Amino acid sequence: MKNSFIITFLVFCQVTILSINIESPNGFSVYSRSSVMLDVKKSDNAKTKIANSERTQIFYKEYGYAPDTSFQLQNGSLVFLVKKISKTKNFLELIVFNNIDNNWKRVKDTVISKNPQIYFESFEVVKLKNDEYLYFKEFQPGGSLGNISIVFSILNLNTYEFYYNLYNEAPGIVTTIEFEKSNNLETKRTIDDYLAKRISNSSDIHKLTLQEKLNQRFINQNYTQLKQISDRISESIIFSKTETDDKVFDLSGASESPYVTSYIENRKYIVVSFFKNSVLGYDKLTGKYFCVWTPNSIYDWVNTLSFISDDEILLYDKANQKPFLSINFDKSLYTILDAN
Repeated sequence: MKNSFIITFLVFCQVTILSINIESPNGFSVYSRSSVMLDVKKSDNAKTKIANSERTQIFYKEYGYAPDTSFQLQNGSLVFLVKKISKTKNFLELIVFNNIDNNWKRVKDTVISKNPQIYFESFEVVKLKNDEYLYFKEFQPGGSLGNISIVFSILNLNTYEFYYNLYNEAPGIVTTIEFEKSNNLETKRTIDDYLAKRISNSSDIHKLTLQEKLNQRFINQNYTQLKQISDRISESIIFSKTETDDKVFDLSGASESPYVTSYIENRKYIVVSFFKNSVLGYDKLTGKYFCVWTPNSIYDWVNTLSFISDDEILLYDKANQKPFLSINFDKSLYTILDAN
């Protein structure tokens, strides 16, 4: 990922201003922060535990409102987080107070992330080796397709350097999952391993369903056949009927499921077509579930199925309600039909 760093130092009346921008190749700002560090006398931070209610009072005295959450670091510093949300922008601001001459004073004020569509959660201060870090997640909801992005973020509270692993999820016949790490993680094995563990344990990461696993096996085993049908290279194509013992759909409730667009049954098979998904079946004689068709796109799902014999079905084009493909289970044979 290409990072652009702009560092500007201004020294005036013993005040230092630092701004850093990091942009992602996706076109949105993953992190954008500006911080103000006040040159004050040496901190006299007492390592006495400051209760959460006391921390809130310290912050309120300075700002007139309560922070969203706060922490006390091992060196005694107080760290406050404030989420500023409006219709046009969301900010996550980090503010640090030190005890100076027995008075709590603000020494850092940093916007550590801003994005108009992001919301934040899971704030936690963790210690890795000798440094303390702020861990949190940033969620970016997707559009009507249902895609989402989650930035698993960690900030060094000593150097204020960011590290992240960006998770992208897009729906499909098989959900697509991608990860994109910040470049600075390449040399930070401890931090990289920590984020990997948090991701592995996160309930936000999509786990492939049994249906998706069966779909994936079917696509892998029939890649050439599906392409031949798409390109109309041959009218009759032998395919692999991918089977499993796993219960990929509910036999008793399939006919009434809102996710099923067509349900047909005879003495040998139950065959169902799923909304924006594949055509699956159940063999009553063997007790196995199977996949016999996956569309090129989630928008090309099959609306109508019908039997033309005990072992053969027709798939209908949902645009004109004409059959475009026959599937013979016994012969594992596709026959392309003229749906025009």
